[in-house]
Amino acid sequence: MKFLFVLLFAVICFFSAGTAASYVIGYYPSWVQEEFTPDDLDLDRLTHIIHAFARPSADGRLEHDDNFINARLNERVHEQGKVVMLALGGWGQSDGFSPMAADSTARKRFAAE
Repeated sequence: MKFLFVLLFAVICFFSAGTAASYVIGYYPSWVQEEFTPDDLDLDRLTHIIHAFARPSADGRLEHDDNFINARLNERVHEQGKVVMLALGGWGQSDGFSPMAADSTARKRFAAE
């Protein structure tokens, strides 16, 4: 069942820049972490993990649920030489992005986060 969950959210993307490279990207939402831990991920089949969601605030900070940041996810993915990407926003959770982008101090803080 866990394997099927990863496959359900896996996306195959092809990028060509002279030579073709393949990426298999798994979407890992924060709300499944308790039942589907980072140790359950089959990283042999994935090149990237998108961890969802953090929300940009107007002052440039990243907001997220208490259980969002998972150090084990970052550790495990990087141990395997894979890439973790952060998904911002989500359904109706991007109101802070425009004000942050319009303010140079907030942009600097956001980039440092």
